[in-house]
This record gives sequence, C-alpha cells and structure tokens, in this order.
Amino acid sequence: MRPNWRPGSGPGARWRKGTGHRTATVVLFEGSGISPTDEWGAHIDDAEERPRRGITRPPWWAGPGRHAHGGPTGGERHEGKCRRRQGPNQESPRGPERWRPMTTTTTRRPRGTGSLFRRGAIWWMKYSVNDRAVRESAGTTSRRVAEKRLQQRLGEVGTGAHIGQAAERLRFEDLVEMVTADYALKQNRSTARMERATRALAGRFAGVKALAITYDRLAAYAAERLADELALATIQYELAILRRGFTLAVRARRLPARPAFPTITVQNARQGFFEPAQVEALLVELPEYLRPVLQAAVLTGWRKQELLTLTWDRVDFEAGTIRLEAEHTKNHAARVFPVDALPALEAVLRSQRNLTDMVEAATGKPVALVFHHFGLPIRDHYHAWRAACERAKVPGRLLHDARRTAVRNLERAGVSRSVAMKLTGHKTENVYRRYAIVSEQDLREGVAKLASLGTVRAQ
Repeated sequence: MRPNWRPGSGPGARWRKGTGHRTATVVLFEGSGISPTDEWGAHIDDAEERPRRGITRPPWWAGPGRHAHGGPTGGERHEGKCRRRQGPNQESPRGPERWRPMTTTTTRRPRGTGSLFRRGAIWWMKYSVNDRAVRESAGTTSRRVAEKRLQQRLGEVGTGAHIGQAAERLRFEDLVEMVTADYALKQNRSTARMERATRALAGRFAGVKALAITYDRLAAYAAERLADELALATIQYELAILRRGFTLAVRARRLPARPAFPTITVQNARQGFFEPAQVEALLVELPEYLRPVLQAAVLTGWRKQELLTLTWDRVDFEAGTIRLEAEHTKNHAARVFPVDALPALEAVLRSQRNLTDMVEAATGKPVALVFHHFGLPIRDHYHAWRAACERAKVPGRLLHDARRTAVRNLERAGVSRSVAMKLTGHKTENVYRRYAIVSEQDLREGVAKLASLGTVRAQ
C-alpha cells in the first residue's frame, strides 16, 4: 500500500515541507502503523545510512517488500546496488533505536537578497520594497530562470527603477478617479470644466495603462487637438488635468515617476483697461441693472462672480465694510473692503439698497442679492454687455477689464502692492508683471534721475 503523503493525513504522520533554502522534514511516529520495511523496503536508523541530500518521496512502484529501486529486501545483498538496511526490531551497530525524524537543512540566503518558493510548478519571488514584502510570480518552472529574474528585481529596487505590479495595473481611468476625488476634497468650483477635459482625454487614452502614456503619445495628442483648431489654452488645460493625475499617483506611491509633458506656451494675456471717459460712455449704454455692477468692479477690483453673488448680510453700513468669506472667493481667502473710505462705492451700495427695498415692497419677497435684475440673479448678460460696448465705441471689452483697471488705479494712487493685493484678492504680483502695470510717478522719478546725469546736452 502506498503511503499517504498529504499534510496531516494518516495516524500519527506529519509531513512538513519547506522549499528553497528552508528545511524539509519527515516525521514518522512510533505506532503509526507505517512500517518502513513493509512500506518503504528500508529502515533508516543511523545517520550514516541517511541520504546526503535529504529525503524524497518513494515512487509509486515502491510497494511492500521492495526498495525504491525495486530490489528485494531480504537478508542477502544486491549486486552492488545497495546493502540491506536493518529493520526496526533488529540490532543496529549502535543498539536498538527509536525511529528518528530525518531533517536536511541548507544555508539561508543573506538578508536583503530575497527568496524563491514554489506554488505548484511555478516559482515565485519574494523581496522587499520600502520595507514592504512583495511576492511576485516569476512565471517559470525553472529555478535558474527564477533566480535571474529575482536578481533583476533586486537591481531595480536598489536603483529606484522598480515599478511593481500595482503600477503595471494602473490605467487612465484610475488617474481620472484620483483627480475627481482630489477636486471633491478641495471643493473646487471648476469641476465641470475638469470633467469636460477628462472626456476629451478619454477619447485618446481610454483603457490605456498609465505606464504606456509617454511623451510621444502626449505630444501626438496635443498635435491632434491643435489640428482640430482648439485654443492652445484648452489643450494646455487638458494636459494639466492629466499631469495632476500622474502627480497624485506618484504621491500615493502607485507610480514610480511622472512622464515628461510637452510644453505649451500660451500668449493670451489681455491688455484691456478702461479709461475714465470710456467708463462714462459705457455706463450710458448699459442696461440699468448692469450699471452698478460696472461701477463696483472699477472701484473694488473684485471678480465678476464675487460681485454677482454678493448678499446683503455681508454688507455692514454701520461698520462701513463689505466682507467676502473664504468659500465665496476664488483663492479661498477671506477679504474685507472698507466702504466708508470710498464715498463713490458707498453711494453705489446705498442706491442698490433703496432699489432692493422697492423691489421687496412690490413683490412681497425678500431679495438677498446686492446686484440683481428686479429681484432675480443676473446670469445671461453677455449679449447686453457686448451690444453696449459696440455702441460706446469700446468693442471687445470685458467686465474683467474693470478688475485690471482697478489694479492700475491703485498703483497710480501710490497704494503699496501688498495693500492693493489684499483689497483686490490677488495672491502674487504676477498681475503687475503680466500687464506691465507700473507707477507712472516712479517712471517719472527714474527719468528725472537719468536727466540729472547730463549725458546728452540739448542742442
């Protein structure tokens, strides 16, 4: 009868098997019912008689009364094959002995060099990356090939070029998911624009692995979008969204690095400013509900949406201030503007307060907005604004030009840039460099110093 070699099977039998450089042990307990002379055809009772390279399972044909090579088990010798081994009840040169477990052990691998083990017939590799154990299939039944692949992985880990299976599975959709979650966490108000950009990117990169998105593919995408006559700013924004996804993946340690992106230079900085005469001409042509919006924009330098969403609970006539909370500003920074120090702005707000009282009395409904169209929010004003600009001889102007005009007026008035940025909500001085806004008084003083040198005499 063939012995049962499965783990835990058989009365009193246990098979503990290690692989690689571990220990392989077979333990047969006395009284288990398995006799080596009956089942194996040999009894191992002495260290000298043990195999040198460990114990192996007997083949299927090693039945009762046979050695592993099929020879008889009697007292006579074989023809040079093997010598008879004594049974458990016979006297050995060292006296009667109990059955002892056979153990074979080899040297462990040095720490940090990984290890190999088998699952079925396939070799697997185990190594450490950033103090985290990684198990990866070598994809081969050859130990020699598996050892080479393990050394290759260890080299990649040592040089920082290791990618890992998680990075190989990451796809474009996973990058979009991380960007969407990041926008939701930061409560960005440009989520709709981001979703439009990801839909455009999906037309080219849907289902593509993140590691396969290379510089060549990104440059080809930009060229295709440019051939579709899209604005450079639109292409730049779409690539910025994809770059953000790669950045988040690297931070989450799901990718080793971010690919290089093509550089797109956009020269679309507007240079529009309003002169006082142009503002007066435009106020005449604008509808009545848009006039106070333009006046407030020129005086405060606030953004269009900051003014159109301003409510009366943030206007304090007694304190002489209007306040914007952080959640209502683009850069999430709260802002305060002193109204009582600017009589023209205070007059605009009080006029709007009187108009609001009249609308509330006529409709019987409260009006929360400071700037409104007979109690309703001002939303679709593009056509009215463009037509008024045409009539006022200032075509192509934007309401945002009033913000740039306010920054220039503050500079001309000698207000320090740090104070001016707190009033308008700018975080950096890029607005001054981008629109070449400088103090004319500073320019005059500089030219006067140059004239004092007398380098060129007047004829």
